[in-house]
Amino acid sequence: MESGSGKLNDLLPVLEAVQLAISLRVALTAEGSGWLARAMVADAFPELPNDTWAIRNYGPLMFLQAQVSGPQVAKWLSEGSATVNGVVFACSLNEHQNWTRHPSHASYGSDVVPWPYTRYELRFTTPAQFNASSVGFLLSDDAPFFPDYGTAVAKLLYRSDRAQADEIVLVRIAQTEAWISDMHLSPTAMTVDILGTNPKGASVHFSGTGLDQVIEAIGESNSVRFALPHGIPESGYVVLGRGNKWLDYRQLSRLIADSQATVDAPDLVTQYEQLRYRGEGEGLEFKEQTPSDKDKDRMLKTVAAFANGNGGVILFGIEDGTGALKGLQVDPAEETDRITNMIRTVLVPQPTFKILSARVEGKLVMSLTVEGGNNPPYGIHPEKPEYYVRRGSTTFPARQEEVRTLAQPPTTGPYGSIPDPLARIGMRRL
Repeated sequence: MESGSGKLNDLLPVLEAVQLAISLRVALTAEGSGWLARAMVADAFPELPNDTWAIRNYGPLMFLQAQVSGPQVAKWLSEGSATVNGVVFACSLNEHQNWTRHPSHASYGSDVVPWPYTRYELRFTTPAQFNASSVGFLLSDDAPFFPDYGTAVAKLLYRSDRAQADEIVLVRIAQTEAWISDMHLSPTAMTVDILGTNPKGASVHFSGTGLDQVIEAIGESNSVRFALPHGIPESGYVVLGRGNKWLDYRQLSRLIADSQATVDAPDLVTQYEQLRYRGEGEGLEFKEQTPSDKDKDRMLKTVAAFANGNGGVILFGIEDGTGALKGLQVDPAEETDRITNMIRTVLVPQPTFKILSARVEGKLVMSLTVEGGNNPPYGIHPEKPEYYVRRGSTTFPARQEEVRTLAQPPTTGPYGSIPDPLARIGMRRL
């Protein structure tokens, strides 16, 4: 977001140049024999809500709505008076205005605007003689009921559920030259679609965690594609620009959380490839071979440690430390049954786990995913349990104080959820 300040005279030519219809909503109070504007919203967007009301009259309070032109609004703000739906009112403004530029898919009121827009805010010069809290119920035989003035302003002017009583003029003008209309993410690529009145000549700039900046010019298809050799970056930006001016942008860390992009879940082979790239750590361990019955304890200690923490994944068929693809020479179905039996007979209590297999570059790889448990401590050998924890990429015997801590009732987050080990290391479950 970008912000600044200026004068009313800076805004007037901007309004005069607006070719879009403007949705104007005004809150008025009776002052002597006339009407005085207390709040005003003017939205210049390509698509406007299909509201049919024109006047809401509550005696000493009145609300107006109309579709007007940019030059009309500029004239009214300049002259300090207006006539809307046959009602004449004063709207004298302070010369100072603040502005902010917002990217597409930013919220305003209860809606999300699909276009980037600039927001201008001005204040009235009229002395504040109106006491909004003294109004009480807003009742009329031909208009909706509102419990107070702030709620009416929120609903009728801002289309919001949050009470609003600030005495301001709010102007919002969509920037329709070019904007990011859609984004599609897959485990290996990102596609950015552009719409607008003049997208050609603009460029998409992309930078993310672990990636150098890439720039792609908008072509005939109004779409660009970026390769993601290491999966979807956890942070960074996609910026649409022309010259040294940004037209729109998306923040990678908010794409999925705010539903600003469609995302393909990675297939199992892609998950394995991405895990290999990330390397061993607190929630990930490589094993070149599946364990034999004689040396199974080493693997089972790690399983217990994962269950005592936030979960984790063991990849079999991957060289320890290097992540080199080696592959397994086993029957995956038989090996899945054998490892499952190991865990069920040696670990106590039973953790939640899942074993999957796939061929990567023709070589068999298996994964053992262990979820962080809700009934710790987890140990091996039921007759005399031994408990383990994970520190970095190594499994250690749990210290006495760690065992006591694990045995305490778990404290969950506000949603009571247990982290998915795949999600915790940046993956998405199929």
